[in-house]
Amino acid sequence: MSKLKKVKPYRSIRADRASGVYHDRSDCPTGQQIHSEELAAGAGRLQRCAECEALDEGSRASPPS
Repeated sequence: MSKLKKVKPYRSIRADRASGVYHDRSDCPTGQQIHSEELAAGAGRLQRCAECEALDEGSRASPPS
């Protein structure tokens, strides 16, 4: 099983205004696109990113190596 790449929740400062999501995976493609000056710590009142959820599911479904 691959190691989960969990990190503390983060979001874009624009997410609060655009009904966005928070991320908690360092390997999330969408989360990686957030520029450092637009990062905010925490989940706020946002829902979790579907890509982060899918990455978690993929990690759990991976066969042992």
